[in-house]
Amino acid sequence: MGIKIIIIGIIGIIKNRWNWIKMIMCIEIMWIGCMWSMIEISLFIDDIKTDIATIIILSIGGTETGIGLGIIISTLRQKGTISITGRNIIG
Repeated sequence: MGIKIIIIGIIGIIKNRWNWIKMIMCIEIMWIGCMWSMIEISLFIDDIKTDIATIIILSIGGTETGIGLGIIISTLRQKGTISITGRNIIG
């Protein structure tokens, strides 16, 4: 199941490569697929440490997404666009 979710995220990135917000959402979907796979492995080998690591990684991923969206919204307010083409939003 986790691999299917990761593939959905990859397809989303390929289809929405010019929209930053959709790309970040697809990356988050890929993270969820990875965590789903980790939980499946944890259930298979009966190990609680993997569950704890998964929860920690998910909380870090959520924080990362929040910060990334904040940066994108800040850039949108300052420059008026977040288009990937023709403009370097970092510099």
